[in-house]
Amino acid sequence: MRLLKILSLILLLFGVGFKSLLALPDSTKSVHLMFASYNFGFNKVVSSSLSKTAFFYSEFAPLHNPAIGVNLHLPFTPNKNILIEGLYSHARIGYHYTAPNSNINNFNTTGHIRLNGVIINTQIQYKVFDWMKINYGLGHYFNTINTFEIDSVAEEIRWTTNGKSHMKSYTLALGFGVEFKLHKRLFLEVNTLRGVTNFIILNLKSDPTNDFPMKMGFTGISLNYRIW
Repeated sequence: MRLLKILSLILLLFGVGFKSLLALPDSTKSVHLMFASYNFGFNKVVSSSLSKTAFFYSEFAPLHNPAIGVNLHLPFTPNKNILIEGLYSHARIGYHYTAPNSNINNFNTTGHIRLNGVIINTQIQYKVFDWMKINYGLGHYFNTINTFEIDSVAEEIRWTTNGKSHMKSYTLALGFGVEFKLHKRLFLEVNTLRGVTNFIILNLKSDPTNDFPMKMGFTGISLNYRIW
């Protein structure tokens, strides 16, 4: 129910933004198609005195992490825009896992967690130069599907219990980025967002006394083509 309320609020913002966009003069209206790649990851090592470790890592793999969407630019001062972006993302997070009493550097299990979800960025965009703008604000990630490749590892680190994932459907992040104008209608944008809410709380099955709250970050690079 809480997720539905959050999603409804953000969709309302999109609706208000689009209505406001229609009311603006043609010269200030701006809608872009976005072709992007978003990488996800946890800056965390999960370990215990039993030397069981699951190490998550982010990998730059544009073909495995595609995202597509649109953004709206809503000017409210000569140098500032409200920037609202919505993208559908397919991505993956890598992991290594070591069994008990093994060398921590000798990872004997490697795999991926595959994610499908929606990214919505609500930011302020400040024009520094005619060819460069800075973005800052909030990012929202809504997960629709997550698949852990090796079931036994997922159960051991409590990613799943009896096959059911504990990953949250929503995470809130603080974002910062930059946009460069490449051509009259073509722009390059880079955004990095760091989670401020827990995305999942892990707990080793073999050492249940310690919890590991995980906050997820995501970084994206996109080519934006102005269609309006």
